[in-house]
Amino acid sequence: MIMKHTATFLFILMNSFMLYAQQGVKYVQPKQFQSLMQTQKGIVLDVRTPAEYKKGHIKGAQLMNIFDDDFEARLNKLDRNSVFYVYCGSGGRSSECTEMMVKKGFKHVVELEGGTSNWLKNGLPLVID
Repeated sequence: MIMKHTATFLFILMNSFMLYAQQGVKYVQPKQFQSLMQTQKGIVLDVRTPAEYKKGHIKGAQLMNIFDDDFEARLNKLDRNSVFYVYCGSGGRSSECTEMMVKKGFKHVVELEGGTSNWLKNGLPLVID
């Protein structure tokens, strides 16, 4: 009897952990971030300011300034089942954004560790439109 309850408890615990892990943020280094963007279609969000974005951004990124008054409202309009690649300048703002996204039920969120600073240190290019 105890064995049956232990097995049931472990099954529930394992499924809960798997659900949590699936809804968390995947933190990746620049080259893995670039590789994932190329192999798994998604939306790239640059959460920096417009001035920072104009100086150079990751190709295909959409600007969504985290400091805008309507940032959260814009975030709420996004499809929670899409894959999102999120970055900022060094990782602070993107962490704030991805934490917010997970709390709102976004299921597939990838964050660039170290932001564009780390991206450039790894020899990867930014584009200027």
